[in-house]
Amino acid sequence: MRSLLLCLSLLGPPAWAEPPPAFLVGTWTCLPKAGGPSFAWVVTEELPGGWLVGRGYESGVLTSLETWAHDDGQLHDRRQFSPRGAYIELHVIARTEDTLLSQGRATERDGTTVRLQHRLTRIGDAAFEAVWQVGDGGGWRPVADEVCTRDPA
Repeated sequence: MRSLLLCLSLLGPPAWAEPPPAFLVGTWTCLPKAGGPSFAWVVTEELPGGWLVGRGYESGVLTSLETWAHDDGQLHDRRQFSPRGAYIELHVIARTEDTLLSQGRATERDGTTVRLQHRLTRIGDAAFEAVWQVGDGGGWRPVADEVCTRDPA
């Protein structure tokens, strides 16, 4: 495990115009590619010293609350909570020039867990794609594919 962490640390941050923490701060409108209602994702740096706070809203109602830990322009751990009682814990496991890949798990209120993978791919200075996948034993199965665009300031 220690050698994996060392290898990942040598990859360095993505070569984006802004490091991911700064890039993510703002208000985003996210639209599922398969159709359905859009939702707002508001990311702030409310907790100084390496923490982002994200809030998801559907029709003006808070639907998720999350924190991202970051250091030296690199995102690390993510925790997300939903009103129905789900808790998501993800760890960034790979970085490329345009993509952050995280893996972890979701735990439902009843204790049921599922493996998760989340890929965030930058597609411009004001847009990214977010793909959520569930590990079902035979690989990764997509469950959500969204494009998020930054709202004008």
